[in-house]
Amino acid sequence: MKIAAYIKGCYQVGVDLWQDYAKTYIFDDTVTIAQILKTTKQKDICDCNLSMVVEDQSEPVLKFKVSDKLTGKEADIKAIAETEEWAMLLMHIDMDGFAIKEDGTLLLMDECGNFVYCPKDRFEVCTI
Repeated sequence: MKIAAYIKGCYQVGVDLWQDYAKTYIFDDTVTIAQILKTTKQKDICDCNLSMVVEDQSEPVLKFKVSDKLTGKEADIKAIAETEEWAMLLMHIDMDGFAIKEDGTLLLMDECGNFVYCPKDRFEVCTI
């Protein structure tokens, strides 16, 4: 069994301008309350919105890594979001990672729920 802690909050991004965020942490069932509070940086366990995670084993999970063809190295998602015009809509300070749609299209996502379609032939995807 796994435990999920769902944290919601906001941070200031400008004068009288605030950005909401939500983040989910997943823990195994051996974690202590103190460890949850330390990891989530919360003061009270009630702020962690804890729930059990039901793991569906019926569908296999595709594990993959993404290489940047421009650098020949593993893709640096934060740097891409900061510098690439096609990825400027993403919150570079809260990047989540890549996702692959059912049709094979590669997406880059942030933790705020935003995503962009990656340019064709820019990245190489390898299963692990």
